[in-house]
Amino acid sequence: MTEHDVLYLRGKASKVFQEGERVTVWGVDTLTGLPVEVEADLVVLATATVPRADSRELGRRLRVSTDEHGFFSEAHPKLRPVESLTAGIFLARRGPVPQGHPGDRGPGQWGGGQALRLFSQSQMVQEPTIAYVDTELCSGCGLCIPACPTRRARCDEWRNVAVVNTALCQGAVAPCTMVCPNKACQLRQPDARQVLTMMEAYL
Repeated sequence: MTEHDVLYLRGKASKVFQEGERVTVWGVDTLTGLPVEVEADLVVLATATVPRADSRELGRRLRVSTDEHGFFSEAHPKLRPVESLTAGIFLARRGPVPQGHPGDRGPGQWGGGQALRLFSQSQMVQEPTIAYVDTELCSGCGLCIPACPTRRARCDEWRNVAVVNTALCQGAVAPCTMVCPNKACQLRQPDARQVLTMMEAYL
């Protein structure tokens, strides 16, 4: 690009500051190891990054929430940065937020390690707080099915009652228990009876 007076350097910038009407960049050429000082009219710190156009549709299919920009949301930015709220779905590289190349490597390796750890187990351990349906109280209204965020509830057409896939349920919040008019949907450990008993003992 010499005919257009364009000079390409592979380097790292250490400081950007303004002197008068121009901007000065201090850095180092990573190929030669020599320090570099460039005076520029305009400095672009990072190129714009946008998620894929179908990221929201993919998130809907995988039951993974997205933010207002379309990037996938992690379960917790500090404690669970490569996990989604859906068990077994891990986020790697630029899924949650745009990052540079060094920042991509860590989440990518961490997410891959979490997936390998999941597959290396001979037995799966599940949290005891999962939802279940009392079939004697269930009227088959089906309100719990769309309320389930992970779509683990379904309707048994033969018995006309709702059933929960207990192996895949993540009933920490369990909105199905809130919409059930007959209170047929309950959480195991603690269920409503146990909570009421604790409240009676406390009061």
